This record gives sequence, C-alpha cells and structure tokens, in this order.
Amino acid sequence: MKKIVTNAIVFMTILSMVGASGLASFNTQNSTNSIADMMFDDVSTRQHHHENGNNCGNRAWSIVASFQIPESASGLAFDGTYLYCGIYGANGGNIYRISPQNGSYSLLFTGPQDDAFGLTYDGQYLWTTHHPGSSSTPAKALKLDWNGNLLTQFDLPVHYISGIGYDNSDFWVARYYPDPGHIYKVNSTGTILQQFTAPDNQPWDLCIENEFLWMADYWGDKLYRINRTTGSLVESHSSEGVDPAGIVYDGQYLWYCDNGVDYNYDMLYKVDLLGSGTPLINVPVTMHDYGAVTVGESVTWNATVQNIGTAPLNITNVVIPGSVDVTCPLTFPLTIPASGESVIPLVFAPQTANPLNVVVTIQSNDPLHPEVGVTLIGNGVSSGPDIHLPQTSHNFGSIRMDATKRWFMEIQNVGDATLIVSNITADNPQFYLDDTVSFPINIDVVDSVNIPIWYQPSVEGQTTANLTIVSNDPDENPFFVPVIGTGVQTQYPIGEQLWSYHITTSYDNSPKAIAPIADVTGDGISDVIVCSEDNYIRCFNGNAHGISEVIWEHEIYAGAVYSQKGLAIIEDIDDDGYQDVIVGAAWGGRLIKAISGKTGGTIWVHDTHEYGSGGWVYQVDCRYDYNGDGIPDVLAATGDDSTDTGPKRVYCLDGLTGISIWERPLGGPVYSVIGVEDFTGDGIPDVLAGASNEAETIGKAVGINGANGNIEWTINTPGSSVWALGQIGDVSGDGIKDVVIGDFSGNIYALNAVNGNQLWLNSIGNVIITRFEILDDVNNNGHPDILPSHYGTIVRVLDGYTGQFIWSYAVADKPANVARSEDINGDGINDVFVGTLYQNNYFYFMDGVDGTVLASFPISTAVDAIAAIPDIVGDRSMEMVVGGRDGRVLCFSGGLGANPIQADFTADVTEGIVPLTVQFTDLSTGYETVITSWKWDFDSDGIIDSEQQHPTWTYNQEGIYSVSLTVSDGEFSDTEIKNNYILVLPGEPDLSIGEVTGGLLKVAAQVFNNGTAAASEVNWSIQIEGGIVLLGRTASGAIESLPAGDSVLIVDRPVFGLGKIIITVTLELPGGEPVTKTATGFLLFFFVLGLQ
Repeated sequence: MKKIVTNAIVFMTILSMVGASGLASFNTQNSTNSIADMMFDDVSTRQHHHENGNNCGNRAWSIVASFQIPESASGLAFDGTYLYCGIYGANGGNIYRISPQNGSYSLLFTGPQDDAFGLTYDGQYLWTTHHPGSSSTPAKALKLDWNGNLLTQFDLPVHYISGIGYDNSDFWVARYYPDPGHIYKVNSTGTILQQFTAPDNQPWDLCIENEFLWMADYWGDKLYRINRTTGSLVESHSSEGVDPAGIVYDGQYLWYCDNGVDYNYDMLYKVDLLGSGTPLINVPVTMHDYGAVTVGESVTWNATVQNIGTAPLNITNVVIPGSVDVTCPLTFPLTIPASGESVIPLVFAPQTANPLNVVVTIQSNDPLHPEVGVTLIGNGVSSGPDIHLPQTSHNFGSIRMDATKRWFMEIQNVGDATLIVSNITADNPQFYLDDTVSFPINIDVVDSVNIPIWYQPSVEGQTTANLTIVSNDPDENPFFVPVIGTGVQTQYPIGEQLWSYHITTSYDNSPKAIAPIADVTGDGISDVIVCSEDNYIRCFNGNAHGISEVIWEHEIYAGAVYSQKGLAIIEDIDDDGYQDVIVGAAWGGRLIKAISGKTGGTIWVHDTHEYGSGGWVYQVDCRYDYNGDGIPDVLAATGDDSTDTGPKRVYCLDGLTGISIWERPLGGPVYSVIGVEDFTGDGIPDVLAGASNEAETIGKAVGINGANGNIEWTINTPGSSVWALGQIGDVSGDGIKDVVIGDFSGNIYALNAVNGNQLWLNSIGNVIITRFEILDDVNNNGHPDILPSHYGTIVRVLDGYTGQFIWSYAVADKPANVARSEDINGDGINDVFVGTLYQNNYFYFMDGVDGTVLASFPISTAVDAIAAIPDIVGDRSMEMVVGGRDGRVLCFSGGLGANPIQADFTADVTEGIVPLTVQFTDLSTGYETVITSWKWDFDSDGIIDSEQQHPTWTYNQEGIYSVSLTVSDGEFSDTEIKNNYILVLPGEPDLSIGEVTGGLLKVAAQVFNNGTAAASEVNWSIQIEGGIVLLGRTASGAIESLPAGDSVLIVDRPVFGLGKIIITVTLELPGGEPVTKTATGFLLFFFVLGLQ
C-alpha cells in the first residue's frame, strides 16, 4: 500500500532531509522510505516480527483463523453479524461485506469517500473518513447508509486524519502527520473531548475493546492496546504481515488486516486475546529431489517440520495424491511443542520407470498456514539403459513442396545406465537428420537429447516413413518412430505470405537488419539472418513453411544492431565451409563481432571500449581484402561516448582475427563506411567514410587509403552528417569508378574517387538520407544507378552518371527501408522492394525501370527492415522479407513472372577490315539455374553458326552484321540480339614480288596479292641493265585483275646477250607507290644464269 502525499508534505519532507539541525523526519520508523511520484513507498525490509523485541507489556494471544480479503483493504468494522472493510488507493470508495465464518466477501456499495482511512459502526450505520481539499482543509467524518449515500458529516480536528472508532456517540480518530502521531476523542460535532500522543507515528485505524483503545500502526507494523483514559500503552503485538490498516473488536475476538505476503491480496486475522499462543508451522525445505531410483528399490527423505509459534503444533495428516509411488509411514496426529521440531519420513518406491513430480500436503492446526505443500521430484528408472520417447510418432502436416520443416525428436534414457544411440536412419530421403547430428550419442541416466529431424517433400501428397533408432537398449533395439508429412503443390503469386516468425522476448523486438546467407541447413536454399532490438541475432530457416524455425540465436549483452548497415555477410572465415556474419552493436554493446553462420558461435570480438566508454558501431562492411591474405577484412564506422573520449574512427580489422590492421580517427562520430575499388593506384582496395565534426554540425565524406588508413581527401557537406555511401561507375572518365554520398539535408553528391571533386549534385528535398542501394543499370546508359533510403515520402531512383531522376513515386509514408531485388517481372533488370513506416505502413514491389508498382500491401506495423532473398518456392523470383516493429518477421513471394535466364554477350572487336576474326564471350546469367546450351547466329541469316559458349568467327565479306545468342537451361530460354553489332570494312590489295628467275631465253618473276581486296590494272615492267643485251632489254605489260591471295607470273622473253646483268622488276597500281625488286646474274648468249 501507499499513502498519497500532498505537495506540502513533499516540501516539508525535503526540509526535513536538508533543513536545520533538530528537525525530525515525519517517518522515523520506516527504514526504507522514499518519495516518488508524490507517494510514500511503504514497502520495507525487516526481520521476522517474532524477533522484534519492541513489544510493551505483551501477553500471549492466539490467532485462530485467517482469510484472504481484497488488496488495499483499509479500516474494519463489525455490525454483530458481518465484518466490513474499505479500500485505500484506487477504488477508495468501495466498501466490502465480509463473512466472519469463512472470509468470503462481496462489494456492498461505493461511497463518496476518497479513501477509507478507517471504518466503524455506530449501531445503525457505517462511518469513515474523507480528506477533501488541501492540507488546510479539515478531514470529514462521514456517516453512510447501506447504499453508500451520505447521511451526515462533521469536521475533524486536522486534515491528516486516519482511523475512526465509535465510542458511545463519540469517536476516536488519529492524526498520522506530522510526527508524532496523535489520538483525539471528539463528539459528533468534531469538538475535541480528549487527546494524547499515539504510541507510534503512523496510526491507521482504531477500535474500542471494553476500557481499551486498539490502534493499528501502518508503518510500525504493530497493534497497540492503549488505556483510553490515560493514553498509556498497555501492550503491543507485531502484525503477521506488513502495513496493518484495519482493526475491530467483535465482543469476543479482535480482528485486524494487513498486507499479507504479497500485493495480490490482503490478509484478515481473527485473534483470541485470551489465548495461550499460536502454533506456527515452518518447513525449512519444501522441495526434495530423490534423483534416479531403480524400480523395485526405495529411498526415504525425512522432511523437517518446525514449530516457531507459541503453542503446540499438531500435524494432523500428510495428504499424498493417489497413483504416486510415495508413502508416509507415520500415524497422526503428531504433536510438536513450541520451538520444537520433528521429521516426517516420505518414502519413494517407484513401481514403474516414470518421473515423479508431486506435491504432498502437510496439514496442521496452524491457523495461518493450515496446509503446507512439499514438492517431491525424482525418477523411477529401469535397470540398465532404457530408451523412451515422449512422442513416439510425428506428423509434420502439410507443407509447400521442397520447403523444409523441423521436428525435435526427444530421446530420453529412463534406465539406470548410460544409453548409447549409435545410429538413426530414415527409410525415405524426404525425412532426414540435421547435418549437425553425429554418432554415437551418449545419454546419461534420466537425461535426454533432442534430435532435429527435417521433412522436405519432393512428391505431392502424403508420405510416410520410419525412423530407426539403433541403441544399446537391451529390449527395444531398434526403436521405430513413424513419421508422416504431406507435400502441397501450388503457386505463390506476388505478395503471398510464405512464412513468419514473431519475436516476443523483450519490450522492443523490432528487427533492424535482415540479410540472406548461403544455405546453412543443408536444403540448398539460402537462409536468413535477422538482427532485432532485443539484442539478438538470429538465423532463420529461409525455406520454411508456416512458422519458420530459428536455426540459432546469438545474444549481444546490452547491444542491438542499430540499422541495416550494422549487418554484413562475409565469406567463410572460420574454415567450416559456410558464410559467416559480421555485426556492429550500438547501445551498451559497442563492439564489432564475427559470428559463425553455421552455429551462431562467436568467432572473434573487437570491443570499442578500448577508447573511453566505447562508441556505437553504425556500419560494418566486408567486401575487400586489405592485408593480402586472401580473406575479406572488416571495416567499421564508430561513434563517440558521452565524454568525447570514444573511438570516433574507422576500423580496418583482420577478417580472421578482428585485430586492427589500421585505424583512422576522424575527429567526430563516423556514421558510415564502405570498401571501394582501388583509387590510389597501389592495387589495394580503398575506403570511403561518412562522418560529422565533433559538434555534429557539419557532415563530411573522407577518402581513405586502404593500404595504411591515410586520408587522401575530405569534403564537407551542409547536412550535419553523412550516412549514405555507394560506389558507382566511372563518371569522370579517368577509368576509375567514382563514389556517391548522401547527407542529412537530402543532398546527393557524386564525387571523383581519386580526389573527392564534385561531379554532380542533386537533392531529394530536405530529408534525412540514411542509406543507398546501388542498382544495376536500369536506364541502359551503361552506369549503375542509385536508390536512396530516406525519411521523405517519395521513392526515387537517380541516374548514377548524371544524377538526374530516372523515376519518382509517392508512397504511403516514409520509405525508410528499401532493398534491391534481382528481376521479378521478367525484363531482366533490377527491381525494388520498399517498406514504409510510422502512420501508413505498406510494403511495395516496384519495377526498377520506371517505378511502376507491381504490387503493394498494407501491414499492421511499421516496417523497420526489409530485404530481398533468393527464390525459395522454385518460381525463379526473389522473395521479400519484412521486419515489423511489433517483432514479426514475414516472408512474401516475389511473384511468378521472372525469367531466370538472361542472355548477354560481348565481342573483343566490333569493327575491322575484311577478313575480320571476332572472339565472342558469353555473359549470360542464370538465377538459381545452370545454362546448358548456346546457339549463335553471327550474320542474321537464321542459321545457327555455333553452339560453343565462347566461339570465334571470321567475317570474309564486308558488311554490317547483327548477332544473336539464344541460351537455355533446358526449361527456360532467352535471346539477346545486338543489331548492327559487327562492322566489316572493305580490304586493300597488297602486292609483292616473289623470286626473280632466269633460264633459256627468259627472265620471270611471280607477283603476289597479299591484301584483302583484288588488285586491278597492275602495270609491270622488267628492265635489264649491264652487259651486252641484244634482245629483251625491257619488257612491260598489265595485269587486269589479281584477286586477293592470288599470284601471277610475268615474263621477259626472248633474252639474248653476254655479260653481267642487273634485273629490276617494277609493279604499279593506279594511285599507289611502285613495288620493285632487283636481282643480279650473268647472260650467256641464250641463257640467264646465277640470279640472286
């Protein structure tokens, strides 16, 4: 209970705490007082009341009965037949009628009083007190009829009055504030007839017992008997519970109420003032574990029972529920004297191998605790190992074809020796063990294990199977477990819910980051990592149906992942063949942690508390290797602490160990960081960070050398910080991909990655930009494009090359969470998932090309996270996973329209002179499928020219050629046509002269056309000089046409003479340079000899 306190009391209390020496607290007896929300907390910690030696003139009394009555009961009255109580606090106007025989009660009426600080009966009606107005307004005594109507009232001496007791037309009342407590006797007009100081400082209720006045003191936990003539204390008794708030004498017995043992109900006590004491039972140990007891044997436990009361305690019976193997050999009653103790033997003799969990009841003459329950647990076990399954069969129910559902098969050992399970098999491959199960499995006595069994239907309809458990059980080996499941074949259109899970562990369970991870369950389908505000990272079965399974969960003490940027999936770093998880924790965690993607165990931790009180980790990124070990390393953006001594830096951590490779302080909180391709020219990837200054008034972006952490450039932005980062294509034309940043004022900047120079600027309005999704080229200009996440109301995609808007679409509320999806509508281009939050909560599937809404659906909670995950239903489209603020994780189908095959190719050359040889390279992609055939048509004649994946083709004729490629996986196909793709230009002749030869009466030479076009009208001549040449000194002619690659012989004859000669052969094309060749030899009459 609590007592309402006015502002004046609070003020006075403060004065008593800090005022001059000599002022006393108004509540000196309560050792644990506090002031909160204008209330005094009455809960205090004290020793057992029977140890309190502050009683005055005590004599024994006996509590003969006790009953539960309404919580916050206050004031008691008796009309000769019934007891009555009021209420203090909420529902303070209620008055209850109570049966003194059994304690049953019912609401009698609701009166006008604010609280019943006391209750009394005048022989006809009930009276109580009322406290209207401020502390200067006197309290009222109210006379109420049996319907709660006010009959009469009069003023009492002061405002802070509690308790009222009728005394032959007069009334006794008490003042509870200020200290000391004070008691008044007043007449029916409020005139004070008598007064004296109360024996304690918090009187609550009063009653008359013959010549005595009884007072219940709330904070003193006492009942005081006072000489009402002199005001002297006659005797006192501690209350059984705390905060006694009502007292009345019925002519034979004294009744009082207190707060009992908790705050669910109050207790009413019937006291024999002439009794010789009260027996009080105490059972020091109320639970016993027998452990494992072999069938046919027995174990006895002696339960100690103490009498801590003042009268003999009679144990009248021990009640044992039927059908349990427990007995008590005693004969009752068993009498235990005051301050004595005894034992009750309880024998467990199991007849079957079953667990024991029973409550036996010790009954006694203790009026407060007539029954005490004792819990007995244990296990009856068989001799030797004994296998037992609580569930000996299982029906997985109906689930989607190729989905997976898990059942934990519990195997218990109910024997007295270790059970060894050496193997478990299924006779149908649709049912299989989790890949984490290994044999043998040793199960200790009365222990158990849970074996995860999966069902993945590959055929439609019902399937049955048997699981076979092989063990060392002597009479149940093997043990067969029938299982059944039903595969359902259906289509899942866009937006159809596939599975869900509701996180309920905390007051805030909202998911903040979601990402797919390559399959960890062994079903070939990607699973899902979810980070939620309850400080957990969970791995969900991505291929679930209905309610998803948690594969593992990992708690970060006092630290949740703040946003999508705080989660990254890294390639295997613990050498188990599975991708792993990197998270950055905010709040009290303030760390970077690597977690096993397979088991959820910790791989390493880097704690930022190494600097001051640590800093929130806003982003982690693990795209690149910075130390050359072939393993991706981890970048982390960290904030500050409350004393400006936090990390405020970019960490580059070794992906294997979490040890710093380098650190770069930035002088203010760092809100974002990503790895980017090398822009420093050293062959090592570099880093882009977004931050703020120390005062968090100026945003900045920083280009950092990935090799050593040195700052390469910095630019400032008008917005207070930079949270959104991305790498786009080469905008500046220097051959290096550039970067894009977004600030807290809605500005988006493209920057030269090399020097930070601005390339373009656009604004999406005065909104907070938190993140970018970089899309593939959605407008076909050869550059990646940009999808911002922000707190405006319009979804926008920007051209990565120009910064202009490609499309904009107004959604229902703030598109604070967006995700890039592979194509889901069949056009081969990225699509977009969007979730809104605050008032109008929706999730959208949007066409990445133009923003057309493919589908949208309302959701009853704000979307705090969203992600695209690979196809799980086999329709070749990605699915959407939504994280709701209410803790729900929901997976929706991405639809049925996507073609998993996308044809594409390139050529090493696309222009050249005939003959032109071209190497074609296939760039086609298959989403969750394998391309198995390639059909090429190089010249658009409808004839397949090649079925190789990367063919070579030679064009021998000039012209412009279109090229097509059709690819297929055997089920789906796609064709890419590049029109007018290859330009083959005309060739040129290339003449050469072969060997000049002699012989009888002649000189000859071979003419070659080595070019790519025919040579026409070639003039040739042969000139002989030197010696005596009588015939054939010159010869000439013309070659009308010489095709490319052909040759012809030209001859000078007859030739006759004598002497050493020089022969010159000349070729001339119109408009071209002459081609000549010279040879020497000897002319001997009719023969030309020795040419060289």
